[in-house]
Amino acid sequence: MKKFLLTMGLSAAVSIANFWAEDTSYAQSIGCNVDYQVESQWNVGFTAQLVVTNLGDTINGWTLSWTFANGQTINDSWNSTLRSGGPNVELENAAWNRTIPSGGNISFGFNGALNGSGTNSIPTSFSLNGVRCNGSIDNPSDGPTLWAENCQGCHGSFSGGNPVSSGPIAINVNNAVERRGDGLESFIEASMPSNAPGDCVGECSELVGEYLRQFVTEVEPAPDGETLWAENCQGCHGSFTDDNPVSSGRIAININDAVGRRGDGLESFIETSMPSRSPEDCVGECSVLVGEYMRQFVTDIDLSADGETLWTENCQRCHGSFTPGSSVSSGPNRLDINAAIEQRGATLEAYISSSMPAGAAGDCVGECSELVGEYIRQFASDGPMECEENAQIFGSRVIKVLSSQEYQKSLEDLLGINENYGESVAIYDGYRGGFSNMVDRDLSGTSLETYVANAESIANWAVNNGRPFDCNNNSTCARRFVDEFLFTAFRGLVTEDQKDEYRQLFNQYPSDGLRIALQTALSSPYFLYRIETGVPAATARQRGYYDPDQPNSGSPAELLQNISNDTYVLSPHELVSALSFRLTGSTPSYELLQAASSITTPAQLSQQVERLLDSPRGRSHLKTFVTEWFHLKNLKDIVRSADTGLNSEVKEAMLSEVHEHFAHVFYNNTVPFSEFYDGNYTFLNRTLANFYGIQGNFGSQFARTVVQGRGGPIASGAFMASHAHIERTSPILRAVHARQSALCHYIDPPDSPLGGPDIAAQRAAAQQAVEEQEAREGVLSSRDFYFLFTDNVDACAVCHEQIINPMFGLEDFDNVGRRRPSAGQNMVTETIRGQRKTVSLSGTLYGVNSTSDSQVIEYAGAKDFSNKIAQTDQINVCLVRRSFRFLTGWAYEERDLDAEARESIPADRREAYSCVASEAMSTFANANHSPRVLFRELATSPLMLFRK
Repeated sequence: MKKFLLTMGLSAAVSIANFWAEDTSYAQSIGCNVDYQVESQWNVGFTAQLVVTNLGDTINGWTLSWTFANGQTINDSWNSTLRSGGPNVELENAAWNRTIPSGGNISFGFNGALNGSGTNSIPTSFSLNGVRCNGSIDNPSDGPTLWAENCQGCHGSFSGGNPVSSGPIAINVNNAVERRGDGLESFIEASMPSNAPGDCVGECSELVGEYLRQFVTEVEPAPDGETLWAENCQGCHGSFTDDNPVSSGRIAININDAVGRRGDGLESFIETSMPSRSPEDCVGECSVLVGEYMRQFVTDIDLSADGETLWTENCQRCHGSFTPGSSVSSGPNRLDINAAIEQRGATLEAYISSSMPAGAAGDCVGECSELVGEYIRQFASDGPMECEENAQIFGSRVIKVLSSQEYQKSLEDLLGINENYGESVAIYDGYRGGFSNMVDRDLSGTSLETYVANAESIANWAVNNGRPFDCNNNSTCARRFVDEFLFTAFRGLVTEDQKDEYRQLFNQYPSDGLRIALQTALSSPYFLYRIETGVPAATARQRGYYDPDQPNSGSPAELLQNISNDTYVLSPHELVSALSFRLTGSTPSYELLQAASSITTPAQLSQQVERLLDSPRGRSHLKTFVTEWFHLKNLKDIVRSADTGLNSEVKEAMLSEVHEHFAHVFYNNTVPFSEFYDGNYTFLNRTLANFYGIQGNFGSQFARTVVQGRGGPIASGAFMASHAHIERTSPILRAVHARQSALCHYIDPPDSPLGGPDIAAQRAAAQQAVEEQEAREGVLSSRDFYFLFTDNVDACAVCHEQIINPMFGLEDFDNVGRRRPSAGQNMVTETIRGQRKTVSLSGTLYGVNSTSDSQVIEYAGAKDFSNKIAQTDQINVCLVRRSFRFLTGWAYEERDLDAEARESIPADRREAYSCVASEAMSTFANANHSPRVLFRELATSPLMLFRK
């Protein structure tokens, strides 16, 4: 029965693969098949979908490669990672679909360009992890086959009695066997292939070693520099041509610059540091001959260095490269140029000179650091792009798993369940830019088992409690299930075939059809995923979406008439589903889905948006927005000593204090957004007033209350308790989150590439210095503690001295959110470990629009800080940026990209997003800075309707 339910639930339209995959370090059986389909094509481009079926043993981590016959290229892909866009294509697994079980498949797609040829032949030869996908299974059991699969891509092949292989990373077998001896097989097993050590162990490493040894020659030719270069260096640095002193590899070397910088120490550097993966492999005669080989490419004419070449030599291996229109590099340690300039300002070049490249500081000084600085500054953007007239506005096509909150709320709205099933799947939640975002999540293995188990439990409960309706007559029950429940659960995306499948369940199981149908529907991707892919514009016009006979000004029908054919259009059901999840965090109601096809004018669309915002779900969803915006979601889990009185009821009331304040501003168009910060009031109930020690006649409901020193998100107990430690407050966290949340300033993570080398060692030394001072002088206040701590971490000095430490004036609240007693003007008393310390509340905000502008705000305490930033326009700019991220899931400028996620904003999307944000900002400003108007403007944008 469970197998049947899974088959029903995992529809072919949305692939959820990888059930219970077993990890194997070496696949004895390899085989695959690729189904490549061109879904749509236009004059300059096309969309393709692929399904890869694994015919062999389980695969953990995959790369699919092929060559386009007509020079096609790939612009972007989904459900995969684009490594090379063509014409020689390489697509790797995404984080969530790296495993393909035996007999399983994965699906993904891409948008491609025809590059003017107009011809779009379907590729006929694909390789998966280097093995050709020909529909058969290959069972390798000999050395040549295993070498071809695991080694040949890097090292090439052997021929004609030559002990040196032909690949980009050539191997001299004589040299390898002499150096490794009996340890050759162990080396292969532990270190090869270099991109997947452990893939060739046991019999594999033995057979490859045996294969290699047959090429050993009795008389070894005298080594020469060119051969040694090919063996040790060419794989990374490429080769040289006679007239070019710059090598051709991904880590290019300018010989003029290298020899000029290293001089007589070049050979010593090679001996101690190269090859980077195994520095001991080229020593003695090897390093001498490689150095001699390199020096012959020095040119008599010193080619003037340029920033791009110097970046390639010194920076690209870590930070990657830049694409046109992007200020964020593509490498493993990606570099956000806007953030770097914002943080380093005029000291950027000095920082490069003193600290970069990581691990070889001092290799890029003087002219080098200046040219690299000049090079990277050209990629800085001034913020959002200008919105050109008649710009095409569109968002991204997405298929996303429901977040745990969306899942729980949908179950509640569909069935009225009273148990929190969302908690069981919350561990699978993803976040982008601080907000819940499931774009990189999928269901497989244990996570899928959890959803299937939940579906079984929920179905049993529902039937026992007469949900979604009493099922007294089987045929009537089947009809209602298909026409009402399934229509709502699948959010209108129900085909006739699906309806027939569910009707068959009721026919096959007349006494138990509803339970089985419920269990099947609740484990289906049509319920578990938000599907916002749309149909091609031409198809939407053909189907008559949005009443094309009456194209009111600004209506979806009018916009649809003018949109390009390479754009996708959400169906009416997809559109109302997208709006419902964005504005309420839950599935659309049956009534909204029924009304979807009649929403044809801007006024009707705005009316539905307003209705969703005013609904109980809409008001609740605003709480999620504020909680995630100010990083308060962990408040419920923080632990403080029992004598503080900070229990679960108090923490819940603290969150409500901030929620009520934002709702007051949001739902009252006469109240400007600035009052969220500078209002001289807050919202209290009896529980919270008692905890804060505020006198008054309070009840269980929250009431607007004037309280000195409180009001707004920063000067709230929730913010102050969330950004503190068990024993101390955290001036650093408070400063960072005040800047990031209220002003949208970028604060670079301490362990990012900008942090510099040896940060762990410096932190340990700083901790020791603090402990020694406390041993001499007694306990330090939290402010003094962190001043002293950060003074001893050189790698973080710039950030702390200019951005964070001057803001240590937010210390008028303790670590549970109570206000500290006054110790005189702009002074408070902190009690820590039973000792009282006097703490200054003086603080300075250097930079308002960014951390490096010239504006300065002096303040004393959290409320004074809030009042003063409320007078700046940056709080309004920041609200637009945060609202855009929350409602759409996307970032509209690159400084909003998540530092921990591999995100990018292609140039065309960046223009589209910026147009929408710019229009929203203007409407917001003209409406007395009403957040509600801002939300409505974003929700009714063409960004919601059109996708690419």
